[in-house]
Amino acid sequence: MTSEMQTAPSNRHVVAALDGSVAGSFVADWAAARAHAMGDRLTLVHVVLPVWVFQVPDEHTLALKRAEDLLGSEAARVRQGSIRTWRQLRQLPPENLPRRSPRCP
Repeated sequence: MTSEMQTAPSNRHVVAALDGSVAGSFVADWAAARAHAMGDRLTLVHVVLPVWVFQVPDEHTLALKRAEDLLGSEAARVRQGSIRTWRQLRQLPPENLPRRSPRCP
């Protein structure tokens, strides 16, 4: 499932995978700030396993609903500008911070 946000006209995307954790929320913040700074699109994604993986079909439906809720709430939050900067994030305990790629400033 995806939620796209257009920050500026661009064919490039910054993609952030969210898992519903605190660290995933920080990833969304970093990706939104990066997309905005670079004039790129932001695409938030969350993986939901196929229906055959679930023992009860209703569990798959619930997983899809939770994914929609997660993507919708994170997209709305970053659209409103509720983005934490890396300076703010550095003040948090290390276990709450996502690992950054060495290629990203």
